[in-house]
Amino acid sequence: SVKRGASKREIKKAYHAAAKRWHPDKNRAEGQEARLEKAERNFKLIARAYEVLSDPDTRAAYDRGENVDDPKWAQRQSAQQEAQRRGGNVRFNAGPQGQQQFQRKGGRGGGGQRRGPRTFHF
Repeated sequence: SVKRGASKREIKKAYHAAAKRWHPDKNRAEGQEARLEKAERNFKLIARAYEVLSDPDTRAAYDRGENVDDPKWAQRQSAQQEAQRRGGNVRFNAGPQGQQQFQRKGGRGGGGQRRGPRTFHF
């Protein structure tokens, strides 16, 4: 367990302590299959928690209460990162009924160009 404002060092230290405690090889004993299953489950949860908390963007999303284990969340994050890499003029919004939307900012001039944001639904 780490505090909300924990530093990277504190997170890593807590991860190593918990991973050491719940490593499946340390919890392997004959006749205790249930303990081994619990250790494997906890070890995976600890690894995922460290993965989330060690990445600044994912940690910020987790702190905002977003479900970072939702595949659609990961898809939105990669789309946003790709848009920023390409120039940053594409904005992602969650649309009506959970549809994903990308909005391209309207440009200036151009006789036949649409005014306002252009929205793409997936």
